[in-house]
Amino acid sequence: MKNCYMVLCFHRGNDAANVLAIATCGNINDFVILMNDTAKKIGCKDTHFVNTHGYYDENHYTTAYDMAIILNYALKNETFKKIIETHTYTLPKTNMTDEERVLTSTNKLFNKNYPSVYYEYALGGKTGYTIESRGTFVGYAKKDDKTIIVAAFNGSQNVNGNEARFLDSKALWNYTFDNYTKKLILKNSTINFEFIDKKTNTKYKFNSKDDLYSLIKNDENNITKKVTYNIPIDFSTINNISSADSDKSQNMDINIKGNDLNAKYNTKLTLNNESKYYNLLSKRYIHYYIYAIIALLSIILLICIIRLILVNKRNKSNIFIYSRRRK
Repeated sequence: MKNCYMVLCFHRGNDAANVLAIATCGNINDFVILMNDTAKKIGCKDTHFVNTHGYYDENHYTTAYDMAIILNYALKNETFKKIIETHTYTLPKTNMTDEERVLTSTNKLFNKNYPSVYYEYALGGKTGYTIESRGTFVGYAKKDDKTIIVAAFNGSQNVNGNEARFLDSKALWNYTFDNYTKKLILKNSTINFEFIDKKTNTKYKFNSKDDLYSLIKNDENNITKKVTYNIPIDFSTINNISSADSDKSQNMDINIKGNDLNAKYNTKLTLNNESKYYNLLSKRYIHYYIYAIIALLSIILLICIIRLILVNKRNKSNIFIYSRRRK
């Protein structure tokens, strides 16, 4: 499987893409459905896949922005990250090949043998090419405390002997590194949420472990921002969070807009407290209220009867004393 991954990422092994799809879902069609479902889940708005490898089809499309979203999501997987950052890989001998084969990444940005496009801050990326789409690239670079993802589409394969996708990527990185600063947008102490599962009378308290940062233009001093949260709560999942083997977190989307800022985050809230919740105004407690009222009325009625009996006894006693005096 590892060899299939390496061939796919290094030399656009379309056959390897199909093999991996079948190994994952049993067939290619189900894997394509999974691709589309995942793309939608992570926020892609203009993407639709019909195959695993990217061959042209009028119903197979995406955008540079969506590809950046997909790469950002994929980089959370350490195995993928390690593969995409690898420069060379040696394929072992097989039953069909008696010799080892050395693969070199088609990403020339971190290959010093191509000095005109080599970029010292480039960490990894994936190239692509079809006649219809021409040269494409999506990758990331890090300089100081800033990690930037770029996606370059529809690039000529020959711009004065160089590929446009790499030249454009370098230009985008240099512009961003030179003109933007990483700044704190939201402190984790301000990101706290409380959820109540009325079916189980359970209260969950979540908070964010991490502060949220964004790239802000260097000349932007005052940040006025509007923050919106999207937290798709699934209590059937949360109810299992408290087990020792579970990931005690809940996914959350955060959109922050303001000034020259339009930041989107997909982060996690961590469970920090779970307790029983009692809502005394809930309908489920109505019968308890009825029982309590009946019990209270019964007690009041009993007290009234006792007082009435005592008063009657006292009156009879007074009449007896008064009669004796008259005699």
